[in-house]
Amino acid sequence: MSANTLWLLDFDRCLGGVKTPYDDAHRVLDGLELGKDVPEAQARVEAAGGSFDFIGYLAEHQPAKAKVFLQKYAALTATKPSEYYRNDGATELLESLQRARVPYMILTYGGRDWQRAKLRAAGLAHEPQMIISGKEKGELIAEWYNDARQCFVVPMEGGPEMFTRIVLVDDKAVSFAGLPAQASGYWLCAGPQLPSQKGSVPVGVQQIDSLHQLVTSVDF
Repeated sequence: MSANTLWLLDFDRCLGGVKTPYDDAHRVLDGLELGKDVPEAQARVEAAGGSFDFIGYLAEHQPAKAKVFLQKYAALTATKPSEYYRNDGATELLESLQRARVPYMILTYGGRDWQRAKLRAAGLAHEPQMIISGKEKGELIAEWYNDARQCFVVPMEGGPEMFTRIVLVDDKAVSFAGLPAQASGYWLCAGPQLPSQKGSVPVGVQQIDSLHQLVTSVDF
């Protein structure tokens, strides 16, 4: 695979697990005695196919407790190994990319403070990352393509970098919407799919059952 390829890795339900950080979030919420408001709001958002932002919700509805929640959540997750918050095969995927010296970046959708809290728990806070507010990552990737240069000009932390190819790994079909022909991807379909994960993906996107399958089948 070309060394001038950038891998973009989703976090929630991809590199990162979902059940464990959410279970811990509810443990913290129970200690703050917030009642049923937060769980009910979470249920409404997820029923509509959205991703619930605990910190964003508290900041809007109970701002005095948002900072306390964040502190207690960080303290709780710090007592557990980072692997506890990673999806099966995530560490192997990252190590494979690192060994092959292939550049990658975590591209995650959601509230900035909540996403950073989960990344920190998974030991990924210092990895190259971009937190975005929209689900359609393919459309964002298409905006990066420069026809004149025939490459992607990607806004990285150290400044824009150019790549001839991009590979997106994500668990939601909608994430691949608008993905340009110059990019490809892997759609992670592990276990029963939630409504927010279902859909169709463009040509050039392959379905995989696990991150382990990706690691063993791709020549990085």
